Amino acid sequence: MPYIRQDEDGRTIGYAIAPPSAEVEWWIRVDEDDLRVTAYLNPTEPITTLERAIAQTQTAIQNHALFLLEAAVEGYSSVERDTWFGKESEAIKYKASNDPNDAPYLSIEAEAAGIPLSAIATIVIDKATALKLYTSYVLGNRAFHYRTVAAYTTIEQVLEYDFSGGWAA
Repeated sequence: MPYIRQDEDGRTIGYAIAPPSAEVEWWIRVDEDDLRVTAYLNPTEPITTLERAIAQTQTAIQNHALFLLEAAVEGYSSVERDTWFGKESEAIKYKASNDPNDAPYLSIEAEAAGIPLSAIATIVIDKATALKLYTSYVLGNRAFHYRTVAAYTTIEQVLEYDFSGGWAA
């Protein structure tokens, strides 16, 4: 005879041939053909609504955008990424003033790397600009696909929607 375990709302949340001895009081002995056993072992797919289909497709779009954004910064530690805004600020200030005192940490990095401060400031600004441009394309494309999917009126349109186009290269 099988056993089932139910939550406070009466939904079956577990099935066992023998309950764990430490939790025996939580399990109910039932017949093998009990509908609660059948429903738990062979759950029916929830009816797909247009709203669920849209949410599912938008989640896939979001996951793709996150994948692209994470791939753009792959190989850089979170510690290094935390310095990027400050490095960009220093680089911009230095480029405007040509005063190394406006870029104290970039000066240290440039000296350690054996690169002129002006060169490292240019590299930082160029990389920051490229990352912001790429991020903007990805986020804009994500918004486009979200909006497109949300405008569809049938489940089939939503589930067959191909969101692979438009992402920045």
